[in-house]
Amino acid sequence: MTTNPFANLVIRQQLAADKFVDYVVSTIGCSVDDALLLLQTYLKAKVIKLNPASGAFTVTHGAFLDAETLLDVLHNRTAK
Repeated sequence: MTTNPFANLVIRQQLAADKFVDYVVSTIGCSVDDALLLLQTYLKAKVIKLNPASGAFTVTHGAFLDAETLLDVLHNRTAK
């Protein structure tokens, strides 16, 4: 990691986003682009937080990580 503490926060926040994308791809078998679309949707709806201190993500309710929910959100998002 770099010596700039703010750069480290940005790096860890990106790691949290990458972890979410990896989770979505492995859970529902979608493309990385679709997983990024889900991440944007969840961030806009404020149901996910990317923790720059720990490099982890948290959701407001575990149901948002359910495969069926992820597929429904992706289907509704791409249908627009």
